[in-house]
Amino acid sequence: ALELLCEYVKGDVLASKKPKTRKQTSKHLIASDLETDGYFSDMSREIIQLVDTASDCSVKLAAISAVEALSDKYPCDSSILLSCLTSVSKQIDSENMAISAGCLRSTSALISKLGVGALPLLPSVVAQVLERARDVTSTHNNATGDNNLAQSETSYGSSLLLSVLTTLEALVVSVGGFLNPYLQDIIELLVFMSASDHKIKQQASTVRELLCEKIS
Repeated sequence: ALELLCEYVKGDVLASKKPKTRKQTSKHLIASDLETDGYFSDMSREIIQLVDTASDCSVKLAAISAVEALSDKYPCDSSILLSCLTSVSKQIDSENMAISAGCLRSTSALISKLGVGALPLLPSVVAQVLERARDVTSTHNNATGDNNLAQSETSYGSSLLLSVLTTLEALVVSVGGFLNPYLQDIIELLVFMSASDHKIKQQASTVRELLCEKIS
């Protein structure tokens, strides 16, 4: 059900002249449900519970992806969005890199949606993002310099660092000067990331430029 929800929300449902399959019918029902008053809030609460408690990795990942998809496309009460942000941001430090990256993407989407409404959670979110970045940067640099480490490990590290930078970009754009207390830590991290591969270096440069533009 979560996968169908994500497919629908992300706009993956295409019109077809063929008879509807069971999957297509389910997507149609989801579309109808989302137009029902209160359904979005109820669905969000159920998804948050899965993010918090699901022991199955695939279920947790689907729930995290659903949070990102829903927050990006549908209007919602800020209290629901803050609950979603609390849930996903506290799992940014997950040892599972896929879950960590998913939580970073969802955090980025939620912060972009909330804007300054995310301020109540800013200290905890920034702390989680910076700590994850330090851990991954250290591991990534070691993996890059060690030919004995699996290529997939280096690739996962690069992907996670890009997710960190995307989240930092959302923070800079959305809350601007409220990041002043964390500015030194962020700049040190960006300088450290400048020694990474081209994509990471380019994204870090984008975030630095935004810092100069948004924070005086």
